[in-house]
Amino acid sequence: MPLNGRTKIKALPLKASLTLVFGFLMFALTALLTGVIGSLARETLVREQSAAIEAVAYQVADKLDRSLYERYLDLSTAASITTFDGPLLQNKALARVWLSELKQQFPLYAWIGYADMQGKIQVSAGGMLEGADVSARPWFQHGLIAPFFGDVHKAVLLAKLMPPREEPWRFVDVSIPIKSADGQVQGVLGAHLSWDWAEQLSSEILQPLLKRHPAEALIIDDEGAVLMGPPSLTQAPLPIQLPLTTGAESASFVSEWPGEGEFLNAMIVSNGFDHLQDFQWRILIRQNVDAAFSEIQRLQGEILLWGLLFGSLFIALVWSASIWITQPLSLLSQSAVRFTKERTLTPPPQALYREGVNLAESFSAMMEDITSQEQELIHLNQSLEQRVHHRTEELSDALKILGASERKLKTIADNLPVLVAYADKQERYQFNNAVYKKWFSLEPQDLHGRTIADVLGETRYSAAYPHIQKVLGGQHVSFEFQQAIGGRQHYYEGNYIPDSNSHGEVCGFFIMISDITEHREHEKGLRWQLQHDHLTGALNRQGLKTLLDLAVERAGRSHTGIAIMFLDLDHFKAINDTYGHDAGDILLRVTADRLMMAVRKTDSIARIAGDEFVIVLEAVSHPMQDAAHIAGKIHKALQEPVALGDGRRIKITASIGVAVAIGERGLTPDKLVTRADEAMYQAKRQGRNTFVVLEMAPLKAT
Repeated sequence: MPLNGRTKIKALPLKASLTLVFGFLMFALTALLTGVIGSLARETLVREQSAAIEAVAYQVADKLDRSLYERYLDLSTAASITTFDGPLLQNKALARVWLSELKQQFPLYAWIGYADMQGKIQVSAGGMLEGADVSARPWFQHGLIAPFFGDVHKAVLLAKLMPPREEPWRFVDVSIPIKSADGQVQGVLGAHLSWDWAEQLSSEILQPLLKRHPAEALIIDDEGAVLMGPPSLTQAPLPIQLPLTTGAESASFVSEWPGEGEFLNAMIVSNGFDHLQDFQWRILIRQNVDAAFSEIQRLQGEILLWGLLFGSLFIALVWSASIWITQPLSLLSQSAVRFTKERTLTPPPQALYREGVNLAESFSAMMEDITSQEQELIHLNQSLEQRVHHRTEELSDALKILGASERKLKTIADNLPVLVAYADKQERYQFNNAVYKKWFSLEPQDLHGRTIADVLGETRYSAAYPHIQKVLGGQHVSFEFQQAIGGRQHYYEGNYIPDSNSHGEVCGFFIMISDITEHREHEKGLRWQLQHDHLTGALNRQGLKTLLDLAVERAGRSHTGIAIMFLDLDHFKAINDTYGHDAGDILLRVTADRLMMAVRKTDSIARIAGDEFVIVLEAVSHPMQDAAHIAGKIHKALQEPVALGDGRRIKITASIGVAVAIGERGLTPDKLVTRADEAMYQAKRQGRNTFVVLEMAPLKAT
């Protein structure tokens, strides 16, 4: 059921909550203690078990070293025995008997024999391999120099003579040099120990450890291959990374063996005895972790079981204690619910602890205060309702007045010939008058909430953006812009007025746009009348002055040719007196039209007096030739008779003076006009109805 916008959650009773909380804490503590004790016990057991299997590794290495040293002593003894005929080994019959007896006493001798200096077997136990050439064997080559102990290997020749079995025969070589009394080497006494010897010794040492937990011994060569160990690993590379050790140091570690699980490992590299110091055994003892740490797992289980038992007992005690603690609170809660529903007060419950007593007394006092305050609120509410009713009537009257004022203001705004709008700080329209529909066919209510950019479009908004930034910065902005509407170019004047709050912060701005098209067109017409002749439409004297200033400046800047033609109609006054002023006006308009037809589009014509015209030629490539050509066209165009409209036709001629120059800094409009005037008078002196072209310097007539 919603309460103040939230979903009411069904809560548990206090005694159940206390029991759950303390029970959870108890079980969590039990689990934590179980984990901590198990971890500490595991560390202790790892140290103890590591020390135990390290000791086993030491024993295996020591036993192998001592046994191999004993074999060295066997060979040394055989090499030192002499008879009346000389060294025992020189007597083949006796040597064969003695070596056979030695092999019988230690059956793990696979072969014992003596080879001469050429590597040929002279005598051996049981006569095995006698006569064979072993000069290429490492044990013979090294045995000629010093006592030699070879690593585990296969012997093909010897294996063929041994009894057949499933596993291949592997051997360890032992050899010593045989020397004469004067110290000269006479041959090599060698023996092949069956590798079963090492496996037998390892099994004997591991027996006590195997009584407690399964364990395995591995012997590893220098290249990391397993010489002795489980059948799945024998003669294969060791699948784990071994720690680096030196001398007789030991190393204990836990590692994951692929496909077999986690093992506790101990490794030692022995230094050997006396002559065996260069022959080292790398012994690795491994024990499965589950087997090694089974005691820890049992201990953890017992701790967890006892923890659960004590936790259950503790929960029962907490449940009993919570009943005693929560009973007064439960009664107090029931009193509160009854007061909420019925507004009736009941005596507070009796508690046996101070906090409960204080809470009951405080609750009773609070209920009495609430009852008293409710009565006051009832009276206050009645008074407030009367005041609200009165205030509502006042507000209704004020809203009616305000609505009437707003309607008046809106009527005024809608009927102004001005676009009126208001936009907030986010550039969204909040008000638009009816002129928007008249000018742009946009309904004002449809613009409310839309952004200025959305309404204006990208191009027009880009033009208005700088002005919007200024008004949002607190400036009053005025500007003008043009817009084509209905095929006609309109001119507008815009005003953006910032709207600031009491803190001086701009919260929006007012927009007022006026159409000033008629005003601008009127100004344009006035400017045209000020600079043009009303009779012919050509430039007047004022327009000519403005044009000449700009034309001379452009010619000087681009260093191009410019020409000024001064044209005066011949005997115009007489024509005016004879035919009347109306005829003269017709003649002047026709003359202006013919001049416009004769010159280029880039050239300009001005009428500066009654019958005087000036033509300005700009950007003339070949001033003399081009000016003479255009003057000739004008002279020819004026030869055609002019119809006066009443059937009469008159012919008129003109005297034309032309001044040409190349634009430069010293060139001025006055100089050009004066020069053209001089040329015109020369044309009159030459009999009129002709033209004269003069350069600015030196003077030259054509």
